[in-house]
Amino acid sequence: MKVSVIIGSYRPGKCLNRCIKSLLRQTVLPDEIIIGVDSIIGHRYITNSAEVPCKFVPSGKTGVSAARNAACKEAIGNIYAFIDDDATADPDWIERIRNLFEYPFISCVGGSVIPVFERGTIPEQWYWIVGCTGISSRPICSNMAIRKGIFESQGGFPENLGRIKRNFAIGEETELVINLEKAHRTVVYEPDLTVHHWCPDYRTRLPYIVSRAYQEGVGKAISFKKHRSLGYEQSFLKHYLTHPDRYTIPVLFSVGLGFLYGRLWG
Repeated sequence: MKVSVIIGSYRPGKCLNRCIKSLLRQTVLPDEIIIGVDSIIGHRYITNSAEVPCKFVPSGKTGVSAARNAACKEAIGNIYAFIDDDATADPDWIERIRNLFEYPFISCVGGSVIPVFERGTIPEQWYWIVGCTGISSRPICSNMAIRKGIFESQGGFPENLGRIKRNFAIGEETELVINLEKAHRTVVYEPDLTVHHWCPDYRTRLPYIVSRAYQEGVGKAISFKKHRSLGYEQSFLKHYLTHPDRYTIPVLFSVGLGFLYGRLWG
């Protein structure tokens, strides 16, 4: 079994450097690290290792989904392990991934994404706004792994979703996981499979929160057009309505507005 770590990155910098260092300190090293980017111009190796090949792969397109897909096409592993460039992995991350995929019936795994706040914080039930798991148990790209053959059979990540510069029409991993579930593939959530996700102060402020919630709604609308089901989301809506806080009204209103826009024009 070979594990290729895939990192989608828009503007490589100090966070990416920390991410790669965490991957080079694993109890079991990955077989390679590939950073998918829009364009190779201006990028270089930030951290390298004699033991683990590390390279940039340009997609020639705009958007993190396209960047991840391009990186996967260059990967040698039969397991793709995804992590964000502003996240760091626990030392046993690769080891746990390898152990989970020893079970042949498992197609995809996800784990905990814990925020590392620069200053402000938000309640755990809204962690998805800053790209973390919180009360959710659905795999997200900050911390998930999938078998190569399964990933290819699904056509990779949908490139009409995912971060595209300032557009956060998110939901690329949700779309992938829904397709796996519909195909009766086994998706496992392992809370002890952990990464820590950097959360700068501006992401805890209301303007970012409502913008991110709006784009969540757009992404859900695009997914709904294809699957006609939002059962998982409805369970969370019930939770939020029964556990209100100061974010409940602006977040749910923004998600609803984004969903309406996505249904009409998305």
